[in-house]
Amino acid sequence: MSVKSNSNIGGVSAILIVLISGLSFINILPTLAPSLAPGFSAISFLVLPLGLVALILFFVSMNGLSHDYRAPAIFNNALYSVLSVIVGIFVVFAVFLAMIFFNLSNLTSTFNPSQLTSSSFQDDLRSVVVYIIPVFAAGAVVGVISMLFLRRSFNALADRSDVPKFRTAGTLFPVSAVVAAAFLILGAGLFAAGTIGFTLISVVVLPSGVVQLAAWILATQSYFELKKKARESQSVAPSQPAYVPPTVQVKYCPNCGAQNKADAVYCTRCGKQI
Repeated sequence: MSVKSNSNIGGVSAILIVLISGLSFINILPTLAPSLAPGFSAISFLVLPLGLVALILFFVSMNGLSHDYRAPAIFNNALYSVLSVIVGIFVVFAVFLAMIFFNLSNLTSTFNPSQLTSSSFQDDLRSVVVYIIPVFAAGAVVGVISMLFLRRSFNALADRSDVPKFRTAGTLFPVSAVVAAAFLILGAGLFAAGTIGFTLISVVVLPSGVVQLAAWILATQSYFELKKKARESQSVAPSQPAYVPPTVQVKYCPNCGAQNKADAVYCTRCGKQI
């Protein structure tokens, strides 16, 4: 496929990701207003299939553009970004199991099913959050690494396509990961201190979502700007070289100055030998 087709696919994938981000924000509304929960419960089911379609289209686009510009770094770094998340999930899960194993006695003494009530459950959960802060830290590191790979992919695309907005979008990705890590740890700390409820931790990471939403909006604009450049380059017809008549070699008679052919022995005007 051409640059135009691949940029189209990339633009569609970015639009889907922006839509998914909007749906994620909508899913947070029931946390702020529980009465809205029944109306938005069905929306959460759209996130996973749309996300899968967006991911496939994104990889198709980046793979095509990496071949169009002969820059493997465009696709490779995008792939590393997703692979780092997959590996990171296993790492975070291993850290989670380790924290449970090493603090099992404390956890079993904290949770007493016979005396468990809604209010005591929140208090017990606050004491448990302290033990799983390393899990949050591991997740934050994974998120930053993944976004750094995505930044490198967009930077390589910006260098090859001469569309600077790709670089700006790429810069915002690791920023969003750092903001997410900071606010997630802040939310966990506020919950452990009893300042906010557990469900409000998801609301605390809203600033990160806003940054990443801005990044994908810029990415959408970049893809369609790339499409416009590809269309303009195709519409410009190659310039035809001007016709240059072949050069005829001549020589001039030293006696009368008349022009003669290069192989003439006698002048055609005066008859003198040249």
